[in-house]
Amino acid sequence: MSTPPAWRRAAFVPVLACGALMLVAAPLLATADQLLTSLAQGAHLDAVLSHLTPPLARASAGLLHLLGLQAGAAGPDVMLHAGTDYTPPIEVTWNCIGWQSLVVLGVSLTVGLRGEPSRRLRIGLVAAGVAGTVLVNLVRIAAVCVVTAHLGWSAGVAVHDDGGALLVIAWLCLFWWLAYRVLSDGPAAASRGRRGNPGRTAPG
Repeated sequence: MSTPPAWRRAAFVPVLACGALMLVAAPLLATADQLLTSLAQGAHLDAVLSHLTPPLARASAGLLHLLGLQAGAAGPDVMLHAGTDYTPPIEVTWNCIGWQSLVVLGVSLTVGLRGEPSRRLRIGLVAAGVAGTVLVNLVRIAAVCVVTAHLGWSAGVAVHDDGGALLVIAWLCLFWWLAYRVLSDGPAAASRGRRGNPGRTAPG
């Protein structure tokens, strides 16, 4: 049985290993998040990322509305109407929009797409990865809002800190599993095509 090319292994194994390591080292996730936050603040990226909070708050409220929940947004605040009880606005801050997951995605793409994949395939996988990561973060923000509105701030913080990290890890593993299938099917299809269409002899 032939050994898979290096780019196939690079596209799949490191992400699973990274996910397993992050699960085992869950207590260190908060420290890593604080480090990234400090680096972002040192580079003055917090001011830039703050401009993304209002549209993401509106998108999260729109997602909740699609799910049949009464929700709205004002600036970076998401307001969820849970029955007759008053629910205070939930602020989406620059450090809660999920930019850290895009950093992890970028690192994994840099490692996983080295080698043979075509430029068109790389662009498609990058676009799918970014779009999926943004959608996952919108789901995460919406879930935090729902849990906070119905179960209180403590439960919301738990979902934000722990559940959000697990959701992102699950998404990255799923993304790279699908990417691995796409990357491995491409060369296999090309090989089948070459076997089924032997080269023609040029006319003399």
